[in-house]
Amino acid sequence: MAFVKPYNYINNQVLEDTNQRSNEEAAKVYVNQEIVAADYGTNLDYTEIEAGEFLPVTNDHKFASSFIAGQNISNDNIDRAYFTSTTKANNQTSASSVVYRDLYGCGKKIKLDRSAQVLVTFQAAFIAGDNSNTTGGDGSGMWENRVVLRHTDYTTSNPTPVYIAGTRGYVFEGAGASLGLLNPNAGGTAANRRQVQHQYVLSLSRGEHDLQIAVNPKVEYGWTSARNFLVEVFYL
Repeated sequence: MAFVKPYNYINNQVLEDTNQRSNEEAAKVYVNQEIVAADYGTNLDYTEIEAGEFLPVTNDHKFASSFIAGQNISNDNIDRAYFTSTTKANNQTSASSVVYRDLYGCGKKIKLDRSAQVLVTFQAAFIAGDNSNTTGGDGSGMWENRVVLRHTDYTTSNPTPVYIAGTRGYVFEGAGASLGLLNPNAGGTAANRRQVQHQYVLSLSRGEHDLQIAVNPKVEYGWTSARNFLVEVFYL
């Protein structure tokens, strides 16, 4: 919205101080996104509007009412996180064989001073190779590799990882028929080269929490290069 001055200046007319003050006050409100004194309340402590600080060791930006943690390596093309299903022995592509692997550079442990809303933003390019057709191998079959956000709540006596279904994404093997639980409805690069991304809001309690992107692989080799993993905390 454009700024409109309360008082329009007129040539050769004496400028009253009240008119000048009204224009200055209006400009101040405008540049502060129309926040006025009444919006702050009467019991505002100065620490609640402090500028915040940058913590270089953890790469966090910390404020009195929130903090931002994470990474963005969009200019770095050499960091890769590889994943493989070969550690599942003879159950590489079995629907009942679920062995999640955490992805490098896509995790953060946070400590909350009080209950908060936590926004997790993730984006990465995934590539899945084709399984070998040798004896004992699972063969080409457009097997799905599930990518999902994992949350572990360390405020409980028995922390158990929870895989959040609402964040799931998939990258598929690119050759063969669809033999997995899901059909990519495409083959080749349309199946095995995919962007996986999400934004997800969690309501978390006071204490330590671990947030991590994980993959349940069904291909013998695949890799990803994370473009963005960002955690933003907003205290209630």
